[in-house]
Amino acid sequence: MANSIQIRTSPLLRQFATEIRPGMIEVTTKLGPETLSRATFATVDYPSELDQREPFLRTLALRANPQFPGILQDKVDLCIEGQAQAVQQVLAR
Repeated sequence: MANSIQIRTSPLLRQFATEIRPGMIEVTTKLGPETLSRATFATVDYPSELDQREPFLRTLALRANPQFPGILQDKVDLCIEGQAQAVQQVLAR
């Protein structure tokens, strides 16, 4: 079974981090049933410095869906923070 964490950013907005295989994590943002962003990265690429983690995840989200900020508007930072929390929890397991 995949190691997966969900962070509920708001009633309809959810952030997921899933270890899809050893050493690979997928981060997903969902608004209701719709996937707004999905990106995969190797755990060795995840920054060890706390202040670099959210910019790393933001870059992944923007590459996956350039309209991400326009859709989420003022919730973007909250989503990225939620993704960072979820990733940290997956890595801690």
